[in-house]
Amino acid sequence: PYDQLSTFEAVVLDASGAVTGFDDLVWTTDGSTWTETGESFESDGLDVGTQTITVVASLPDGTVLRSSVGGVKVQHPNTGTYVGNLAVDLAGEFNEFPINAACIGSAIMTVDAYGETAVGDSKCVVSLLGFSTEALHVFDFAVEDSSVAGDVALDLSFFQLDFEVEGSLGGETLTAEWATDYGGFLTIDGSLDLVRVTTEVYETE
Repeated sequence: PYDQLSTFEAVVLDASGAVTGFDDLVWTTDGSTWTETGESFESDGLDVGTQTITVVASLPDGTVLRSSVGGVKVQHPNTGTYVGNLAVDLAGEFNEFPINAACIGSAIMTVDAYGETAVGDSKCVVSLLGFSTEALHVFDFAVEDSSVAGDVALDLSFFQLDFEVEGSLGGETLTAEWATDYGGFLTIDGSLDLVRVTTEVYETE
């Protein structure tokens, strides 16, 4: 996992298959300038990406032993694509006329390889003041440990709103809630309830 300690271990065997105890080993990766030495150690220095890790042993007699492991994928434990439901309730009063509406739709968000940002969007149809319109929500969150916080941009065609959101991330789920007031006549309460479906990251439209 990115930015977390992982254990690396390699041993040099003699011709009979016995462990020699030779520990002058050099480790490198083709994904960055990361390098370490020794037959066993812990490191959190690998950068994100899919890479090949190579360990080289230069024996006293001039023999060079080399072993590589490819396809090593390094990313934050929370990285991936999350999908689920968006639920929004609108309530208020305009010219003494009660306003009540709901907007429920699917949502998709991605957490980047470094586990620092979560972005995505959701679309649903809402009926408000006699009109039906598509509501587009665009999410832009910063991630810190198991918390997410950021902004939601709501586009209802005839007006737009930006408001702050807080939520949580971890255990394969991403959840968030928000509430805002528009012009003193309309309150908007929303929530996200998403589940990670893959550790891959796909671009959202």
